[in-house]
Amino acid sequence: MKSELLMKKQSERGLKYRFLIIGSLTFVLPFLIIAYLFYKDGIIFRLPQVLVFSLVLLLILSGFIILRRTFEDIFSFANVLKTSAETGNYKVLAGKSDLEELDEITNSFRGLVKKLDRSNRESNKRILELKTIGEVIELASKTLKIDELLDIVLEKAMVLSRAHSGAVFSVSEDDFTLIRAFGTDAHGKQAFLDRCRILSRAACEKKDAVYKETESVNKDEVCTPDESILLAIPIIVDNVAVGVLNLEYTDEKNGYTGDDEEILSIMIGEIGFAIKNALLYSKVEKHLREAKEQNQRLEMEIAERRRAEEALMTANQKIERLHSAAHRMQTLSLQNDVFDITIGVAEEVFATPFCVIYIADDGYLVPKAMSKQMKSVSVEAVSPKEENLAAKTYRIQKTYWLDGENCGPEETGFTSLMSAPIGDHGVFQMFSKQNGVFTDNDSKLLGLLLRHAAEALKRIALQDELQKEAIHDPLTGAYNRRYFDQVIDSELKRSLRYGHSVGFLMIDVNRFKFINDDLGHQMGDYVLQEIAKLLQGQIRDVDILIRYGGDEFLIILPETGDGIPIIVERIRKAVKLWNEEKGLFDFEVTLAIGAAFWDPAREMKLSEVLSEADQRMYEDKKSQSTQRK
Repeated sequence: MKSELLMKKQSERGLKYRFLIIGSLTFVLPFLIIAYLFYKDGIIFRLPQVLVFSLVLLLILSGFIILRRTFEDIFSFANVLKTSAETGNYKVLAGKSDLEELDEITNSFRGLVKKLDRSNRESNKRILELKTIGEVIELASKTLKIDELLDIVLEKAMVLSRAHSGAVFSVSEDDFTLIRAFGTDAHGKQAFLDRCRILSRAACEKKDAVYKETESVNKDEVCTPDESILLAIPIIVDNVAVGVLNLEYTDEKNGYTGDDEEILSIMIGEIGFAIKNALLYSKVEKHLREAKEQNQRLEMEIAERRRAEEALMTANQKIERLHSAAHRMQTLSLQNDVFDITIGVAEEVFATPFCVIYIADDGYLVPKAMSKQMKSVSVEAVSPKEENLAAKTYRIQKTYWLDGENCGPEETGFTSLMSAPIGDHGVFQMFSKQNGVFTDNDSKLLGLLLRHAAEALKRIALQDELQKEAIHDPLTGAYNRRYFDQVIDSELKRSLRYGHSVGFLMIDVNRFKFINDDLGHQMGDYVLQEIAKLLQGQIRDVDILIRYGGDEFLIILPETGDGIPIIVERIRKAVKLWNEEKGLFDFEVTLAIGAAFWDPAREMKLSEVLSEADQRMYEDKKSQSTQRK
């Protein structure tokens, strides 16, 4: 009996020792190791720490196995007590002291179970925190952008904490930029963010900031709702705050704990290297972006400079072409040559094959020259008084250019037109079938070309006038003796070459001295002008009328021989008709005419032929004087 009770006591003592071992295995030792990992060295996932963490898990598992066997022994012992109580057989018990000892063991067991439950929850929380921090580190290692990294920090912070809402800001030069916000509706978002900015400034002092509604410090400034807590944790890299994590807890009892602040600080500290890399990447990316933008600006400047150089080169080539044309125009003596050069240069410089030149002639703007491709276009003369663009250009002396349909003669398809004055000589117009091809610069270049053309036309007109005055008689308009001396040799050579004779008529106005002296020099001039006009009307275009001197005229009749009497008779009839129409005097104005001709077959000098014609003229004058008497 005593040996049985001794065995029972030893069994009870073993059970008590087993409880102590279980407590140390499942609570004390693991808790100390986890605390050591968390609060001394931080979570650094190296091989020794992974082995230690694995050993902790094995100890916890061993404790649960021993606990299970202990439960089985307790239940077995409890059944023995129950049976003894029902049967009244207490032999197996050592008395009242055994029951008290049993109660003590039971109470110890219950306390141990509670501690084990808390330890289990704490272990699960730490495991979750470790897992979350591991995910943060893995994501951070793959992220190079600081904004995305701060976004990950906020997302995982909401998982680790029991915060109601949160926000993360990036910090640059005392400016706070919102990266992301969680858990705040649109109505309260702005107020929450305003409070967060206030705390962010405080957190930038490089320490965590916590504000409660019940605190008086900065209460009016922070303005948190009742029973809410705001937590601000600075994200510091190389002693510089690069961001701030803000969390809001609306329930203090079930929300904020000091552990949240610690675990979040640990998480931020673990990804410090990743944040540093992200900041470095951000700077590199900024420099690369700036370098790219600078390169783009340089490329644009280079392209613009090239375009400017090409435009300048093209403009210089055009100006050189215009100056070359101007030099050529200075040597021209015919208007048509000026027209041809002007149109040719315009076609080349302005790349248009459609040009036309209008020249003022007898009160109209007459098209005098045009491009080859304009030959098929109907271009008509216009009056300067019309509402036509050419007439308007000529009147106002201003350059115009138009774009759109019907910018030229009908049914030509021209959509662009430039019209410019050629001084007071006329108008130059050029057309294109492309819209908007003519510019203000083209207007200036065309104006330069046309000024040279106008100067050339003016010079040629002056030369023509001077030449006309040099070879024409200013009173009658007939050629003078100078012109006779210039052309007679070429006429005789041509006659000699082709074997044709040249006829000469020497003409004198009868009684001209009387008209000029008695009736006045003005009347004498008028008679000479009328006689010259009459003679010019009776001869061919190839014949040449010359005022030979005073009241004498000489007519050169190329390729004329036997036909001279016919011409003489025609002239006499014309004079007779003129006397009848005019009736200026009480006598008829008559002409003394002497004819002679130069024959290549006859060896006669020109002076002899002229002398013969002059002799016959005086004979005719004498004959008519005798008849009047």
